[in-house]
Amino acid sequence: MKALAPISEAAADFMKSRFPGREFYIGLDWPFLAGQPSLWVTTIILVPFILLMSVVLPGNTTLPFGGILNICFAATALIITQGDLFRMIILGIISTPLYLWVASYFAPIITDLAKKVGTINIPAGQMITWNGMECPEFRYFMSQIGLIFKGHLFPGILILPLYILLIWYYWKHMSLREKEAKERLDAGN
Repeated sequence: MKALAPISEAAADFMKSRFPGREFYIGLDWPFLAGQPSLWVTTIILVPFILLMSVVLPGNTTLPFGGILNICFAATALIITQGDLFRMIILGIISTPLYLWVASYFAPIITDLAKKVGTINIPAGQMITWNGMECPEFRYFMSQIGLIFKGHLFPGILILPLYILLIWYYWKHMSLREKEAKERLDAGN
């Protein structure tokens, strides 16, 4: 994965030469992070916790064998904790129920969709789901907001103002950061 770093740097240099005075960040997908040992150690240590929680967690109907190495969680945790193994494991233990509950919530919807499309043959009484979905809380909350359009006001009507507030906060924060960056750039010239 370290072989990708020169490509990222070359792309950033190319963009800077085309747009002088601007700063560019070239994002690479999570495989770029796959060279970090703490990512793999965390996912392996969390396997028994994920299995235990999938059996004892009330309201869970998901056995996460396909997504047992929850890489989408681990890559995010690696960035958030800056590779701190202990904090990654604690964060994984705390967030695992959320992944399982959201996967259980979406299981009937995903199963129904698969049956309608005819992609796979699902035996009666069984369901399929997606345990490793990125940002499960975001997908769940957005689905609840979407239910407003079907006439189901609760809980989407409570969540929608929260998301509007978060978007406003993000916009305000990013505007301030851009203003500060422009001031630094102007001061440097």
